[in-house]
Amino acid sequence: MQANFAGWTEPDRASLGSITRYQNEAFPPNVTKPALDWGRGEDRNEPADLAPGRPTTVLLVGDFRYTLTFARSLARSGYRVVVARTGFLQYARYSRFTSAIWEHPRIIGDGEAFGRALAAFVNASTDIDVVLPLGDREVVAVARHAAKLPPRVRLAMPEPSAVSTCTDKAVMCRLARELDIPQAPFAIATNLDELLHSAPAVGFPCIVKSAESLHAVHDEKAVIVRDAAHLREQFREWPKGLSSVLVQRFAPGPRHNVQLLAHRGELVCRVQTKTLRTDRPNYTGYTVEAVTVDPHPAVDEHTRRLLGHLGYSGLGCLQFLIDEHTGSMSFLELNPRLGAAFVLCEVCGIDFPRMAAELAIRGNVDVRCPAYTTGKRMVWSYGDIDGIIRARDAGTIGRWEAVRWLGKMVKGFLRADAHATWSWRDPKPTIVTHTKLLLGAVQRLLPGRTPRPPEATA
Repeated sequence: MQANFAGWTEPDRASLGSITRYQNEAFPPNVTKPALDWGRGEDRNEPADLAPGRPTTVLLVGDFRYTLTFARSLARSGYRVVVARTGFLQYARYSRFTSAIWEHPRIIGDGEAFGRALAAFVNASTDIDVVLPLGDREVVAVARHAAKLPPRVRLAMPEPSAVSTCTDKAVMCRLARELDIPQAPFAIATNLDELLHSAPAVGFPCIVKSAESLHAVHDEKAVIVRDAAHLREQFREWPKGLSSVLVQRFAPGPRHNVQLLAHRGELVCRVQTKTLRTDRPNYTGYTVEAVTVDPHPAVDEHTRRLLGHLGYSGLGCLQFLIDEHTGSMSFLELNPRLGAAFVLCEVCGIDFPRMAAELAIRGNVDVRCPAYTTGKRMVWSYGDIDGIIRARDAGTIGRWEAVRWLGKMVKGFLRADAHATWSWRDPKPTIVTHTKLLLGAVQRLLPGRTPRPPEATA
């Protein structure tokens, strides 16, 4: 059964960004042919009915490893899934649960070109019922340009005002302080002199990161600074492209993520996970191994207080560092999206993508913080391999450290209950992306070759 975008009229091509033609003429000229037969009963349940006579269509904005979990979940629930993507990452295009791909302009600056293209695409493709952005940049861009979308389209995301608050780390730290949510001492610096003076005042060791979620410092999520000499060594000049940075005393302990769905400030559902390892040797990177844990009573209390104050609705990921020896904790951030390790929630029977779509369509969801299974583990092998390659290239680990890292990766792989991208019913995305990564690693060993760098991580 072919997907059919009713009411499609070809708009000005410039407004849509790059366009690629495909053989299936039932699709708009920049949308791929379907990868899933919607007539197969084994893949389909009935979703909330927005459009009688056809599947409700969800546009997932962003093609990351966790896009696969969204696409698979929504397709199993009877939704048709279209993925909006750009850049190097290409997970969804290989998935049998993705009905179509829309290639959009890169999101640069305030995302004006993307906003125009999104509005043109959604207005022309009258089958798009729900828009669900997945990454930080995508959430911010959709929030900024939500007013351009037709009223018939439902947004499965927090309110634009909540997105603006959550992505400003300075505002969130001040808000946490106002709400008596524990966090490590912090300061905001807007120039190099302020940075050099505020770090000693905060206390060493400390971390320095962008005060805005969409930017990095020295291409890292956070830079750990040991002492004053190390600070001057790391920051001889102000980080390019940043208007301000957050300087915060280093807080010990593993990172705990609360994957959540809220409605009008009330916590609807949550799963707490602990990050065991990341793709950086210093633990500042993206999660490559995690485990579900019991909800921490204090974390639950702080979560409800923060969500209630914001009147928060939609998906989110609240992060704390918890010292397992002293029990002290430090608030990190509230992301207006799920964390990449939320594949663990699916293993535990918590279907966040379906609930988010239902909340956007119906305005409510019939579940309230159900129990979930603890001790479930996930790994992201691609991130492990890519992390080893990058660390070796940067000289931050030696040969034997790489071997030990590889051993931890294999151990985690063997005892994992979930793998970030793998599905026996949908194996192609994992096979293709890992093959590309390994081929790139082999090319590095060949003399005179300058291989394409590993794919960026989400």
